[in-house]
Amino acid sequence: MKRKMVLLLSVAMSVLCFAGCNSGPSDAPSGTARTEKAQETGAEKEKTDETAGSSAGADEKTEPAGGYDYGDVSNIKIGMLFDNCSVEARIRQRDKMQELADELGFTLLVQDAQMDETAQMQQGENLLSKGVDVMMIMAVNYEAINNLVKDCNAEGIPVICYGRLIYDVPVSYMVGSDNTMIGHMESQYLLDLMKPEPENPQNWIILAGPFTDSNCSIWYDDWFEDIQPYIDNGSINIVGDSQVEAASTEIAMKLTENFLTACNDDVDVILAVSDSIATGAAQAMAERGLLGKVAITGLDAEAIVLKRIAEGTQSMTISMRDFDFAAAAIDTALKVASGKEGDIAVNGSFDNNAGEVPAVLVEPEVITRDNLYEKIIVPGYASLEEVYADVPKDQWPVQ
Repeated sequence: MKRKMVLLLSVAMSVLCFAGCNSGPSDAPSGTARTEKAQETGAEKEKTDETAGSSAGADEKTEPAGGYDYGDVSNIKIGMLFDNCSVEARIRQRDKMQELADELGFTLLVQDAQMDETAQMQQGENLLSKGVDVMMIMAVNYEAINNLVKDCNAEGIPVICYGRLIYDVPVSYMVGSDNTMIGHMESQYLLDLMKPEPENPQNWIILAGPFTDSNCSIWYDDWFEDIQPYIDNGSINIVGDSQVEAASTEIAMKLTENFLTACNDDVDVILAVSDSIATGAAQAMAERGLLGKVAITGLDAEAIVLKRIAEGTQSMTISMRDFDFAAAAIDTALKVASGKEGDIAVNGSFDNNAGEVPAVLVEPEVITRDNLYEKIIVPGYASLEEVYADVPKDQWPVQ
C-alpha cells in the first residue's frame, strides 16, 4: 500500500511547507473517462492528424460556424460560468465563444467568479433568472456548485460541465479533456526527460493545484502513479510537496522559496500543475540563479511561459487547444438548445457518481521548444514576435 501524506494547504498570510518526505496520492474523488473513436462522417473525414500540428481538422469537427445548420438560434441564451477569467487560457476561450455568438446570432451571457465559489453560485442564480436555455459551468468548487446544478435540474435547464466534472448531481454533458491524460502527460514527460536512477537520485518539488478543483486531485494521483516506483527505489526524493491555494503565482513563489531554502537549493525538478504556479516557481528560482537549470512543467500555454520555453528556461506546458475547446462547448450547447443532441460529437463518458455523463473530449498537446512554432504560432494562439521577443532573431524558427 502506498504511503499517504496530507498535503499542506497554502494560505496567503501563512505559507506552511515541509521537505524531504515521500508523498502519496490524495483522498479526493477520482474521475476517469472512457474514450472511444468518434464515427467519422462528413467534415470529420477531412480531419487531419493532430500530431502533425494542424488545428484545421479539429476546427472542422467542432467549429459551429463550419457549416452545421443549427436553424434559427436568435432566441437561444447560453449561460457560461467561468472560474477565473484572469487566466489567459480562459480569456482565449471566452473571446472565442463571444466571436461565435456574434457570428451565429445567439446570446451568450458570461460570468467570471474570480475563484469565489459564493460569487459563482450567485452568478448562476442570476443567469437562471435571465432565462438561459443551457448553463455551462467551469466550477470553482465542484462540491459547492451542487445546489446550483440542482436548481438548474429543477427548472429543466441542461447543465454542461466545462473543463471540470461536477460530481454527485445529474448533468447533461461534459466538454473538456480526458482527465486521465493531463497529470500523466506532465509526470511522464519529466521521467522521459530526466531519467531518474537510484545511482544518481534527484530532488523533486511537487506543486499541486487546490483540491477543490476536482481535476487537481486527479492529476496529483496520476503523478504519483507514475513517480512512486522511482520514490520507492530511491531515484526520486520529494523535497517539497504542497497544494497552492487558488493556483496563485505569489503563493507558489513563497512555497518554492521555502522548499529551496530547506534543501539548500539542491533541486532538479519542479512538477507544477499549471502555468500560474510554474511562474511563481520560476520567479523564486530566478532570484537564486537556478532558472534554466531545473526542469519545470506547466499547463495552459500562457504567454509568459511560452516565452520561457522559447528561451529554454521552462521545459514544457500543455495546451488545451483553447479555440477548439471553446468551439466544442458552443457546438454542444447549441445542439442541446436546438434539440439536435443526436448530432453532438460524443467521444467519451465520465462517471460522476450520479450516472454516466456523455463527454466531448478535446485532446490536449504537450508544448516544448521543439514544437512551439507549429502548435502555438501557426494556429494563432500567440504571435512569433511575442513568444520569441527575448530570443536572438537568428534563432527564430523558419517561417
